[in-house]
Amino acid sequence: MNYLTKLIYLDKSFGFFIVVMLEFVQIIKNFLKKNKFEQNYNNIFIIKFLGIGSISRTISLIESLKIRYPNAKIIFITFSENKDFIKLFKSIDKIILINKKNFFYLIYTSIKLILNCFFEKKSLLIDLEAHSNFSKIISFFNNSKTKIGFHIKKKILIYNKSIFFDRKLFLEKNYKKILDYLNCKKKIFNNIKYLDLKKSFLSLKKKLQKINIKKKETFFIININSSDLCVERKWDLNNFIKLIDHLLKLNFKVILIGSNDERKKTNIIMEKFLNYQNKIFNFAGNTTIGELIAIFEIYKVIFVTNDSGPLHLANLSRCPTISLWGPGDPQHYADKYDKHIIIYEKVFCSPCIYINVKPPCNGNNICMKKIRVLNVLQHCLKLVENYK
Repeated sequence: MNYLTKLIYLDKSFGFFIVVMLEFVQIIKNFLKKNKFEQNYNNIFIIKFLGIGSISRTISLIESLKIRYPNAKIIFITFSENKDFIKLFKSIDKIILINKKNFFYLIYTSIKLILNCFFEKKSLLIDLEAHSNFSKIISFFNNSKTKIGFHIKKKILIYNKSIFFDRKLFLEKNYKKILDYLNCKKKIFNNIKYLDLKKSFLSLKKKLQKINIKKKETFFIININSSDLCVERKWDLNNFIKLIDHLLKLNFKVILIGSNDERKKTNIIMEKFLNYQNKIFNFAGNTTIGELIAIFEIYKVIFVTNDSGPLHLANLSRCPTISLWGPGDPQHYADKYDKHIIIYEKVFCSPCIYINVKPPCNGNNICMKKIRVLNVLQHCLKLVENYK
């Protein structure tokens, strides 16, 4: 069990107990003093800790709030690993980070956050975490008179307004419920124009010039990775190797992406194709999030990926994409458009990751194993035709 999984278990058990106690305190507070809803806010706190993909879906929410409350500062509360992505959002005025690299840092930065936010007045708090007890605890200690958050089974008494989080509904439509409640009449659609990508466009252009990729050239980006929260979302590495072999033999260039920690896996693939050094390139650990969004936006890319954060970044630009699903639910997280091909081999236990901390297959992801290489290749070539 890795560190992150341990934190999730702690959140579901000990965190649940704390939330129940805090709800009891909130009932007493509400009885002693009736809170009136504010009409105008100096600050809007948004909590979203996990998931680059989920965070990417907050663009509409943030921009719509900015129109509704033009004088309010938007303050985003998240984990420190999301900092570089959040910095791209033009309308976010301040980022407050919680560092979870170990338990001490998690407690220390959480207390620091609570102290920093406790005395803020005329504030609105929006908690976008549906599954986290930790975010509910943070919400309780925030001094905002208006607090909005999600519930799945029963309403959360810590919030003034607890909104049902529908797992069968596309994520962004759940966020839209908050805008409806706040009477945000003008709603902005997700659009990367609200991200600051100028530097990313320039640095990306230099990197692609070095490997002789031109704007008019159709090429593939492959993401073999997914979050450590659920490694069962990964398609087998050998399947990716077979797919890449087909693409290279058809004379397409391939770029592998991932984090610096994921470079070991991408190096395994690179070693299989030493005869194609001018055709396959390892960008794992060598691209920023901004550059990744930029490459999806301005180049003739076809993206093949597991259910993961980079998928949602590609979806922002409506990039031609093939996404592979099994433990997750594309109905909830996959953005549907013509050039997004969703391959979902649903089995009796799918989707499982929203119900169980540890998937019932214990690593034997039969759902992902049902996805065939030739089927994925066929869809790849179909998307190539769209560029012609």
